[in-house]
Amino acid sequence: GQSSYVAGDNIAGAYRATRYLLELGHRDLVFLGGRDQSLTRVQRSEGFRRALAEAGLTGREYAMPQDQADNSRQWTYEATLALFRQDRPPDAVLAFSDIVALRVMEAAEACGIRVPRDLSLVGYDNVSYAAIPRIHLTTVSQHKFQQGRIAVERLLCQIQGARRPTADLLQPELVVRSTCAPRTQGGRTL
Repeated sequence: GQSSYVAGDNIAGAYRATRYLLELGHRDLVFLGGRDQSLTRVQRSEGFRRALAEAGLTGREYAMPQDQADNSRQWTYEATLALFRQDRPPDAVLAFSDIVALRVMEAAEACGIRVPRDLSLVGYDNVSYAAIPRIHLTTVSQHKFQQGRIAVERLLCQIQGARRPTADLLQPELVVRSTCAPRTQGGRTL
């Protein structure tokens, strides 16, 4: 039979984050990281594309090849360096996860790119260190604690005889900290 699940809505979360970057005036957006075939990445990519399509734009995406999975830290860092060394570095990066966003910050620092002055950056997951002052990453929160609580409630109902499978898709929330800024041209806000 069907099984019950509780999940964060990856499409909605990435859509919301992308809309936020567009509202700040960014137009050249990159979605970076995540394993090529992973369902989570595919869903976040869909939200990213949907928001851009509504604005009449297309973004750039860089997914990690499957064979790099053991090497994800290095792959992410090098992919970001390559991105920043292009003729046209992006205005903004939506990172597949907060861990990817940290690598992006490292690569930006190595290239003399300042976040958020030169590059706006959004992570995904709201891991505990995203709130550390020096990092202070804007990110999408999946409400992991809430997901766990709902899963337990559903399980208890099933133990008590509820037969209908349940699907709880929790709406993620954008946690705005300080890694995004309005797009500027020559030091002035557009």
